[in-house]
Amino acid sequence: MTTPEREPTADTTPAAGPASGSEQGAQHATVRYQQGLVCSESGDYAQAIEHFTRAIAIDPENAGAYYNRGAAYGNSGRHQRAIEDFNRAIELSPKDAGLYVMRAFAHNALGQHDQAVRDLERGMEVCESESVRQQLARLWERMARLRTESMGSPDQARPPNAQRTRRGA
Repeated sequence: MTTPEREPTADTTPAAGPASGSEQGAQHATVRYQQGLVCSESGDYAQAIEHFTRAIAIDPENAGAYYNRGAAYGNSGRHQRAIEDFNRAIELSPKDAGLYVMRAFAHNALGQHDQAVRDLERGMEVCESESVRQQLARLWERMARLRTESMGSPDQARPPNAQRTRRGA
């Protein structure tokens, strides 16, 4: 009779079982990641950050853990830390447009409108979905207006790849 593996809790390590050490580590990272998602969804960002940090310690190549920890930092007002995590996630997954968008929001929250606009431009470049690209173009226009308002000068710029974001153009 085999004993079922038990799921680890926040205070325990994975139970011994037929899985190898690396499989157990991956399972433990997944459990921490899932716990972080639950905490984020409930608004407990400090606990979410802790779970994502532990998941990253086990699996430092997990772009999703950096993304979600960055989102938790951003939701708790720690935008510079969020940017650091989004930077790492982008290093791991450079063609994920959503990462650039999240980093743009963090830059925008810090008043770094030029960097926010550049991130949205990069997101549009790597985005493969026409509908998402259109949404990014609208967001780019709003952030460009914020940048213009903060600089006090008119800006007649069009979003990059505008011809791809407008039908019939």
